[in-house]
Amino acid sequence: MDPARFQKVEPLTKEFRHIGEINNKTEHQIKNDFIVETVNDITIIQILLKNATFVVSKRFKEFLEKHITNGKRKIIIDLRKCQLIDSTFWGALILSQRKIHNLNGSIRIVFDAQKQSVLIIATQMDKIFKMYENVTTAINSFTKEDMGKTLTEGGLDLS
Repeated sequence: MDPARFQKVEPLTKEFRHIGEINNKTEHQIKNDFIVETVNDITIIQILLKNATFVVSKRFKEFLEKHITNGKRKIIIDLRKCQLIDSTFWGALILSQRKIHNLNGSIRIVFDAQKQSVLIIATQMDKIFKMYENVTTAINSFTKEDMGKTLTEGGLDLS
């Protein structure tokens, strides 16, 4: 074996250094990546990350599942600040959507139509999630859905 070939060691890429930084974050620092608000019984989670990637997808999934486990059934995820959303982050959202759907809940997505429409259409996420251009419309969609359930449960079918 030629020992000279092992002497040149490339430094870690920025992406992998960032993984270590993320893994060393405290729970408080991770929460700073997301803002959580509640309007009535609707939980709104704004993603503050520029890049929603594999680096944070596991922690985000755990964060989201805590809310579901704690009884949240109406969740809005605001992705408008994200410039990049990779498949692992979408996967975390899809798994959480399946879990909450089995509990008669729903996750709604808010996105920036001007910047993210191509991404949404290309990944076909609009077929999995109800998508909205702003938080108010997403909140109102839950309200309208609840009103429809109440009226049909009371014997009135407005469809």
